[in-house]
Amino acid sequence: MVRYQIKTLRTNEVRKHGIDELWIAVLSRAVEDALKVDEYDYDLVRRSARYWFRSYSVDFRLVCELAGRNPRYVREKMLKRMERKYEYN
Repeated sequence: MVRYQIKTLRTNEVRKHGIDELWIAVLSRAVEDALKVDEYDYDLVRRSARYWFRSYSVDFRLVCELAGRNPRYVREKMLKRMERKYEYN
């Protein structure tokens, strides 16, 4: 297994040819998928996205880091938003 060494929250680094925007878009898409309202309660995309946020897996943390976001903060906020969304669905 390869270990990734990633600087957290690249606030002082220069943007690198849209790479930040790419990873922000990946994270944004996961948020949209997790919070989407669908007529079916068992929507596979939504369930997968919600599981991804809940799991706090290596790939979740990696995507957050590459997007320049704090994984713990993102997870905490998403768990709260998913809970609220679930109440209304």
